[in-house]
Amino acid sequence: METKVFLLSLTPFREKYPDATKREIEKIAGDYAVRKVFSELFGLNEIKITRGGKPVIKDCPYHFNLSHSGDWLLLAVGDAPMGADIEKITKIRPKTMERYFSQSEQERVKKNGTKAFFEIWCQKESYVKYTGEGIKALSKDLEYPEDIAFFTETNEDYQISVCTKKEHLPSEIELLKL
Repeated sequence: METKVFLLSLTPFREKYPDATKREIEKIAGDYAVRKVFSELFGLNEIKITRGGKPVIKDCPYHFNLSHSGDWLLLAVGDAPMGADIEKITKIRPKTMERYFSQSEQERVKKNGTKAFFEIWCQKESYVKYTGEGIKALSKDLEYPEDIAFFTETNEDYQISVCTKKEHLPSEIELLKL
């Protein structure tokens, strides 16, 4: 199965819950997106939210990963592990680049600018989410196995990256609506 990628605007949730914090909005929207997609795609409705806030589907063969930034929530779903990241494109973060980018990655950013910075950063984040190691595994020396690949796209002022096995790469992003 090709990995499916969905974008959901957080704006309607902010309007519906004006007193909610940013974190609460992200949790509400994430729960909504996972429930909607898993119900529609797979007929699964028994989604539980763990104490830490992560949605879990009991005895489910499918995988998913969430990310949010600015006005958007990104959800990737499929039958293979994946990692997903979305970042609002702002300005290059020199300290982040020095700490986490290899020399060749830094040169690529110097040559190609902000878009290259966010493309590299999103790929790194989606990879460490794919492996399950999380942000603590980010480093200059990340090496990607040959059997994984990245779906990378710039959408308006946002950079998106999904990391998964090559044969499961998504081909498009679908818009979810509240």
